[in-house]
Amino acid sequence: MHRIALLIPYLFLTACALSTGYSPDTSYSGIRHETSRVQDVYLFYPGTPVPGEFQQLGLVSATGDSSSSDRDVISHLKMKALNIGADALIAVNRHIEPREAGLIFDDERDNYNAIAYQGTAIRFNDIETLPEHIKTVMASPDYSAQTRVNQDKESSSNSTMFELFLSLVLGIAYLVTL
Repeated sequence: MHRIALLIPYLFLTACALSTGYSPDTSYSGIRHETSRVQDVYLFYPGTPVPGEFQQLGLVSATGDSSSSDRDVISHLKMKALNIGADALIAVNRHIEPREAGLIFDDERDNYNAIAYQGTAIRFNDIETLPEHIKTVMASPDYSAQTRVNQDKESSSNSTMFELFLSLVLGIAYLVTL
């Protein structure tokens, strides 16, 4: 019984030792969510005219991890915009963002610069009035982006499961040594 009493605080502390900052991150700051009506969002970079009338949904951003490419981060940006019901992103811009990675409740951190993109999510008032090349992009799913995002989510999930499993193994090893 004494061993179990000693083990409980140890397991609690090791279970809390999860990592942070090692996977891509997305965010949405907006006023509304809509149901998606397109298969892929169209990207308008600064200086590109946006045809037709539209409603702004909010700001979408995506930040990569230490090894993410531009394509990886854009994939996350597009999937986040698609999930909130955007038809397109306007004023899409790239910047470098400092990030930290490490264990939660640990002062030791790895610092790195990550690729980040942001844009304003919009929803067109009438998709049918848009030029054909834009409608074609919005009607075709970006399977490459979907695959990248799903792989990153799976990798992050596997990492968390490994960390919890390792915490359990270390706790059992600690209990055995008592």
